[in-house]
Amino acid sequence: MFIEVCIISCGLYAGSSLYKKIKARMERQGTEERDSRSKLPSTSKGTAIRKFFTSDEGEAHEKTIKRNFALALTSIGFALSGSLLYAPLGYVSILIILYLLTFILRKFADALFGKRRLPVEFLDLGYMGTLLFTGSLVSASLASLIYFTYRVLRLATENKAEDTCLEMMGHQSQTLWVLKEETEVEVPVESMEVGDVVAVRAGETIPVDGSIVHGAASVAEHMLTGEFQPVEKKIGDSVSAATLLISGVIHIRVEKSGKDTEAARIISILKKTRAFTAHMEAIGQELADKSVLPVSAIALCALPVGGLQGAGAVFLSNFLCSMRLYAPINMLNFIHRGSREGIIFKDGRSLLLLSQVDTIVFDKTGTLTQDRPRVGRIHTFHEATEDIVLTLAGAAEQRQSHPIALAILDEARSRELMIPQIDEGDCKIGYGITVGMDGQEIRVGSERFMEMEAVVLPDAFHEIREKAYQQGCSMVCVARGSDLIGAVELEPMLRPGAEEVIQRLKAMNMTICIISGDHERPTRTMAQSLGADHHFAEILPEEKAELIGQLRESGKTVCFVGDGINDAIALKKADVSISMKGASTAATDSAQMVLTDGSLRAIPKIFELSSDFQGNMQNTFLAVTYPGLLCIGGVFLAHFTISQGFVLYMISTAAGLGVSFQPLLKGIGKGKASSDADMISEDDDPGI
Repeated sequence: MFIEVCIISCGLYAGSSLYKKIKARMERQGTEERDSRSKLPSTSKGTAIRKFFTSDEGEAHEKTIKRNFALALTSIGFALSGSLLYAPLGYVSILIILYLLTFILRKFADALFGKRRLPVEFLDLGYMGTLLFTGSLVSASLASLIYFTYRVLRLATENKAEDTCLEMMGHQSQTLWVLKEETEVEVPVESMEVGDVVAVRAGETIPVDGSIVHGAASVAEHMLTGEFQPVEKKIGDSVSAATLLISGVIHIRVEKSGKDTEAARIISILKKTRAFTAHMEAIGQELADKSVLPVSAIALCALPVGGLQGAGAVFLSNFLCSMRLYAPINMLNFIHRGSREGIIFKDGRSLLLLSQVDTIVFDKTGTLTQDRPRVGRIHTFHEATEDIVLTLAGAAEQRQSHPIALAILDEARSRELMIPQIDEGDCKIGYGITVGMDGQEIRVGSERFMEMEAVVLPDAFHEIREKAYQQGCSMVCVARGSDLIGAVELEPMLRPGAEEVIQRLKAMNMTICIISGDHERPTRTMAQSLGADHHFAEILPEEKAELIGQLRESGKTVCFVGDGINDAIALKKADVSISMKGASTAATDSAQMVLTDGSLRAIPKIFELSSDFQGNMQNTFLAVTYPGLLCIGGVFLAHFTISQGFVLYMISTAAGLGVSFQPLLKGIGKGKASSDADMISEDDDPGI
């Protein structure tokens, strides 16, 4: 009895130690490889993405798994028919099982002779061979079916996770306007070529990288610079994709084709997921291989007690044979669940690293704040009133759809002002807008636009402008004739739910930092209003990554949340990084996770998913461990045979699969319900 207890205790200790090694190994590997980024060839979307992954080798492997799964089902039919109806039919089952064993035998030989190690397939061959030798054909067929069921589920789970990723990342504009013989023609993105001329109007996002060949405009480059200060662009100037045309109409000659960009990003995400899935499987395989000798030794000890039947039962008890497949299935199911809740995990190792995060750094502009500002103070000159300034600005901007125009019109509506209609023929759009009204020209635009139009700027305006910039506000000037009659301050607005998100993260014992290129005062005000622990103002783009590095050197594990091209290095420098869909390509390429609904509300969910993943891995381990230990104990204490061991093996399989697929069952219904509840319109949030 003492020997049996010692064996069971040693098995439990060894199993717990191996699980800890799996977790530590994956976390260590994730830390070492967090900055690695795949470099993939560009390709078009849709079927080309699938073609990228379905190599001849991969397609052949998938077909083999599915064929062997079908053969295992057929084998069960013949085995049952042989035992119940006509005995010779059982021989067909034997032939099928022997054929299926060749698949396992090849894996065994590859590892033994190629990698010079005794693989876990030795145990697979051991228990299946014992079942065959003892004439348990139905059990042998079931064991074969379970073996290939794992692998079919593994492939199906991976494909489902990838399909969800494609669905979530694929909602992009599919057309744009290209000039063909001086006529604008709407064409698919895929047909655009370098050298084409694309037409873009105010309120639209610039879809390509290129240079302006016609027109002039104001462009908001917050996706690139992180700061909402429009930049005037003229013929010959370069513009970048993902920036917003504030005013004007421009024609852009395409310098970089964007038809493959989205597909390349999706392929990058899917390839990283596949790579880490294979990595987790490889770790599980390696650790499972290390269990072969201890389990074989226990089986050898079982021979005098339970004979060949007892030894076969011990072979069946090795839970790590299952964990090598449960681990990647678990991870893929959580990636799939995250996608249903608006979270794209580009890198599966982030599920492990998130549990170590203790500090979250938010970029301020474009991440905590919305793209759309709101009207703050209205400054008046030449005896004009605020309502007059706002009415004239609204009249000029009423046909525009860019954020500044919408902010001005919203404020005018809130004051119940009557906006006069302006004939479109009287409207001239360039760096700003010029309209005719009551025989006078009304100009609305930037300070530079006013100077170009010879509008006289009062001395007081320059002092007001400097104070506004110090507070993180931009300015829109309004002129009547040659006189500046007013200036409208535009303040940044918080994203919906930002304060709630930060409070939830603080409840998780996270340290919250806000980083910004803005001046000290607006950054400090926002940090205080949100309850952040620290803030860093007037930080240059290149200093963001340096600050992240300093936090990590001080012993912090950092998660960085950003959306601009100037955040790309910081996103890579952080232990874990998050970006939002719609951010700059550089940001979404660099981040490990992308929030697809443009809201911050999913960030606490990310950490909850990571915690659930860790718990689910432990539960899966326990679900398959206890039946295995019970089997070993039963062999030594109750003389279990391989049939009784197989029953426990079935229980272990059902429990392991049930726990592994629990994330999807938990996410069904809840995902959509929670996302619908969280999708509050930004227009309903008053900001700050």
